[in-house]
Amino acid sequence: MRNEIIEGLRSVSYEKHTVFYRIFDVHIRIVRIMHGSRDIFRFAL
Repeated sequence: MRNEIIEGLRSVSYEKHTVFYRIFDVHIRIVRIMHGSRDIFRFAL
């Protein structure tokens, strides 16, 4: 979980990218896909 960014936000790394997503009752929402070299705190979701 990435609660330090947004409550309930999750992330998974794939190759050189990080996929940020949230899980809801009946679906998953992709919030953002960022390259791993980006500063995720500078570009707040």
